[in-house]
Amino acid sequence: MKKLFFITTLLTISSLANSQAEPILKSKKGIYIHPQTGDWGIGTSVNPFFSYIGSMFTNNNVVPGLDFQNLNIKRFIDEKNAQRAGIMLKSNYHRERIVVNNLDPNAEPGSTVNDHLTQYEFNITLTYGIEKRRGSGRLQGIYGVEGLLGYGTGSKTKFKYGNSMEHYAGSIGNNRPLTIAATPYTFSIGAQGFLGFEFFFAPKISIGGEAVLNATYTFGGQNINKSEVWDPVALNSNTVTTSLNNRTGDINFGLINWSNLRLMFYF
Repeated sequence: MKKLFFITTLLTISSLANSQAEPILKSKKGIYIHPQTGDWGIGTSVNPFFSYIGSMFTNNNVVPGLDFQNLNIKRFIDEKNAQRAGIMLKSNYHRERIVVNNLDPNAEPGSTVNDHLTQYEFNITLTYGIEKRRGSGRLQGIYGVEGLLGYGTGSKTKFKYGNSMEHYAGSIGNNRPLTIAATPYTFSIGAQGFLGFEFFFAPKISIGGEAVLNATYTFGGQNINKSEVWDPVALNSNTVTTSLNNRTGDINFGLINWSNLRLMFYF
């Protein structure tokens, strides 16, 4: 009986010690401050929001826009461990209209046509890993590892002309570009470790930052350029494709600081 009482006492003391070391933090209304087992989280970078606010006070006469380029999702295995995934998108699209002379001999003097230039680039990076955390107050430390996969189209420029190649060749030249690939497409694979913090300023709502150390291997395809060429004998134009022998493979190590703040919501 004494032995049973002694064991029960030890278990009770141990339980009390653990509960004191890791108290469950709640708001005055009894709502959990931290995410609990089974909770999900979703968040994104708040830096674009700060850029939006800053651009409102500039004099560049440009209407600012919010551009959230990344999304982060978490699922908590328990209060101290979570699975996490992320997606980061980056795209650029630029279209330009250029007014040029109408080269048709039968056109009215001084008439014009439009050339169009389009530039675009698209990149996507996916991450998946495990996150661990320490601390029982509103400020918690987070750390862990994750793998990453990335794909990018590279920067490309396309042209569409208002003048036919027949009239262009008769006045300017017999060769003009259709597509220029400034950089080839790329694939990336790697892993990264992260160390950071989260501050819960409201129940299950936090803001935080991370420092990331990553290592990636990136390989790219060839540049492919296309041109329109006039054949003076056949009196027609042909598309000529040129492939540059520039396949690439790079190993990169990088450290990303925590200047990119993240807002997270848990539920």
